[in-house]
Amino acid sequence: MKVFKISCVVAMLIFAASLGLKAQNYGTGIGVRTGASTGVTFKQFISSYGAIEAIAARRWSGWNFTGLYEYHQRLYKSRRGGRGGFDSQRLHWFAGIGAHIGVWDAVYTHPWFTGGTGGSTTIMGVDGIIGLEYAFIRMPVSISLDYKPAVNLVGLPGNTGRFWGDEIGISARFIFG
Repeated sequence: MKVFKISCVVAMLIFAASLGLKAQNYGTGIGVRTGASTGVTFKQFISSYGAIEAIAARRWSGWNFTGLYEYHQRLYKSRRGGRGGFDSQRLHWFAGIGAHIGVWDAVYTHPWFTGGTGGSTTIMGVDGIIGLEYAFIRMPVSISLDYKPAVNLVGLPGNTGRFWGDEIGISARFIFG
């Protein structure tokens, strides 16, 4: 619960510090996400800097469905005097929070799964995300690299409250709008 509270405070501070800044390059994107889990991703910008993302991914002999709110900001660094430096209107950093629900095979043989008695089990929890995204100029494609840790709040005995820090993913999306 402490991680969730800290994440909320950080998200609100980022939001407050960036009012009026524009980050988006597109309206909607749909594509694939690969990493520790593999699936599909859908991202919709709902404001100049805010986006919602839905991820449906396969892992642990089951499925996870994740919903995230993300704050996007252009990556910018200039040298003193305002000349030179790094400036890209297509490269952005993003951070966000959300939740997941999934159905996993309760007999999976990973050592973290204790108490599995057969069949399947439902898990639910909270997620964070931070990453970089680049939208290409000459083709309607974006790519991103992200880190998406999670904590299961409901699930298998011995797995509830466990921090899952191995979700590093790469996404490629067809963008439009």
